[in-house]
Amino acid sequence: MEKYSYSGGYFVNLRNLKWEEWQGQQKAFVFTETNIDAKWITLHDSSRNIYVSLPINNGKSYYMWGGTQNWVPLYDVKVIRQAPNTIQKLPGCSFDYMRFLIDLNYQVVQPTPIGKELMLAIFWEESPFFNNSFQQGGTAFGFGQVEPYEYYRFDANGRHSQLARRGNYLVYNLPPHQKVGHNRARILTPLDDYTSVRVACAMMRDLFERDIKTKQGILNAYGTESAPSHGSIPRPTVIQNWQNCENALILAQPTMQVQPQIGQGLIVQALRLAKTFNLNQQQQFQQILFP
Repeated sequence: MEKYSYSGGYFVNLRNLKWEEWQGQQKAFVFTETNIDAKWITLHDSSRNIYVSLPINNGKSYYMWGGTQNWVPLYDVKVIRQAPNTIQKLPGCSFDYMRFLIDLNYQVVQPTPIGKELMLAIFWEESPFFNNSFQQGGTAFGFGQVEPYEYYRFDANGRHSQLARRGNYLVYNLPPHQKVGHNRARILTPLDDYTSVRVACAMMRDLFERDIKTKQGILNAYGTESAPSHGSIPRPTVIQNWQNCENALILAQPTMQVQPQIGQGLIVQALRLAKTFNLNQQQQFQQILFP
């Protein structure tokens, strides 16, 4: 849950590009998220043709009427982030929302042989599209389940991110983290969705920049192939499943363009190749993935 509070109300992120503004105990306005970057989230209320710009972190928000170019100061907002509840074991957000976040960050990973569909497959297998710490007792966090102790590679405020600075894949607004063991750290506040995706993309890019140039080599390093298993599934099998899912997602795209309903079913089936679920849940999953 992500909430931007101000005196007398708040903006709340409902996920899947949907936001609401509440004033007191009543819902006042509905917004669609139109853009996000390392500093700002832009929302649009089509009923009033008004835009609102929220800072990723605490600070001044602004508004602008459609058809104008002048941002006007609005509220001082304070950001409250809480990791979502994953107990229900359903998809965390929609397929289109995940693709939207990947599109925004894809320039980070673009020089590598890692494609958008492969990132989608990894995010599905690692977290079922939940921006959370998914493994019980684990320290990895986010859609791509990157370990916080790896953030030094691309932390914009770090001392050891020169490679990322030269390659233009720094990650901003990373929360503080606390060391909890050898090569382990735990973040103290959750990542926002944009940063969560950027972290995974930056990790892929960093492996590439450190002379792991092949697709298989990057996946092995990202997925720590040396780990004996991922749950009950051997890690090499998990990595192969990512690629099987990627191929199926690519094959589903032409159908998605001409017969969306059938294409959605093919995409859900493709995701099952990376992380399976009960076939009895397919319709329920499809409704969440394609609201």
